[in-house]
Amino acid sequence: FWRGVRLALAGHRRIVLDIPLLAIFLTKYPRLMRILLSSVLAVLVPPDVQRARLMARNGLSEEEAQRRIDTQMSAEKQRQLADCIIENGGTLEDLEREVAGFLRRQPRGWSLAEVVI
Repeated sequence: FWRGVRLALAGHRRIVLDIPLLAIFLTKYPRLMRILLSSVLAVLVPPDVQRARLMARNGLSEEEAQRRIDTQMSAEKQRQLADCIIENGGTLEDLEREVAGFLRRQPRGWSLAEVVI
């Protein structure tokens, strides 16, 4: 959070935050988060792909992976909280292309000096 504030004060117009549990904060503090964030992107994956990726990455059994997934906010709830959704069932290159497109569509942003003036 504070790094983002420092970047904004330094005049950066776009700051991307990768916050896996952002949906929890959006639910808990919706107004505060909407003041701080210009848009929210949710990257979602089909459940079977999510489970397979988690098992491969973390060496988990199917049951362990499913238990971990079950502790997360549902994809439907994440869809409700997000301004934009990227479906991540493809390759890493597909995801990078989708994220780049999302970033190109975002407004230029403001520096703190422009907001104050």
